[in-house]
Amino acid sequence: MPQYKILKADSLINEKQLNELAQEGWRLVTIVKDSDLFYFYFEKVRPTNVTAVK
Repeated sequence: MPQYKILKADSLINEKQLNELAQEGWRLVTIVKDSDLFYFYFEKVRPTNVTAVK
Protein backbone atom coordinates (compact mmCIF):
# COMPACT_ATOMS: atom_id res chain seq x y z
CA MET A 1 0.00 0.00 0.00
CA PRO A 2 1.46 3.39 -0.96
CA GLN A 3 2.50 5.85 1.72
CA TYR A 4 1.55 9.51 1.42
CA LYS A 5 2.63 12.68 3.15
CA ILE A 6 0.86 16.05 3.03
CA LEU A 7 2.70 19.25 3.91
CA LYS A 8 0.71 22.42 4.59
CA ALA A 9 2.43 25.79 4.10
CA ASP A 10 1.55 29.45 3.63
CA SER A 11 4.11 29.78 0.83
CA LEU A 12 5.74 27.60 -1.80
CA ILE A 13 8.53 25.34 -0.59
CA ASN A 14 11.96 25.83 -2.09
CA GLU A 15 14.17 23.57 -4.19
CA LYS A 16 16.37 22.65 -1.20
CA GLN A 17 13.34 21.35 0.72
CA LEU A 18 12.17 19.35 -2.31
CA ASN A 19 15.64 17.83 -2.75
CA GLU A 20 15.78 16.82 0.92
CA LEU A 21 12.42 15.06 0.65
CA ALA A 22 13.51 13.36 -2.58
CA GLN A 23 16.64 12.03 -0.86
CA GLU A 24 14.36 10.54 1.81
CA GLY A 25 12.43 8.74 -0.94
CA TRP A 26 9.45 11.10 -1.37
CA ARG A 27 8.11 12.17 -4.78
CA LEU A 28 5.97 15.29 -5.23
CA VAL A 29 2.62 14.27 -6.70
CA THR A 30 0.67 17.54 -6.78
CA ILE A 31 0.23 20.95 -5.18
CA VAL A 32 -3.19 22.32 -4.21
CA LYS A 33 -3.82 25.94 -3.24
CA ASP A 34 -6.81 26.55 -0.98
CA SER A 35 -7.36 30.16 0.10
CA ASP A 36 -3.95 31.30 1.38
CA LEU A 37 -2.53 27.82 2.02
CA PHE A 38 -0.61 25.39 -0.16
CA TYR A 39 -0.92 21.62 0.28
CA PHE A 40 1.97 19.54 -1.07
CA TYR A 41 1.11 15.88 -1.65
CA PHE A 42 4.02 13.44 -1.63
CA GLU A 43 4.16 9.69 -2.30
CA LYS A 44 6.85 7.37 -0.91
CA VAL A 45 8.86 5.90 -3.77
CA ARG A 46 9.72 2.24 -3.41
CA PRO A 47 13.17 1.25 -4.58
CA THR A 48 13.09 -1.00 -7.60
CA ASN A 49 15.18 -4.11 -7.94
CA VAL A 50 16.86 -3.71 -11.29
CA THR A 51 19.10 -6.43 -12.62
CA ALA A 52 21.58 -5.58 -15.35
CA VAL A 53 21.21 -7.66 -18.48
CA LYS A 54 24.49 -8.91 -19.97
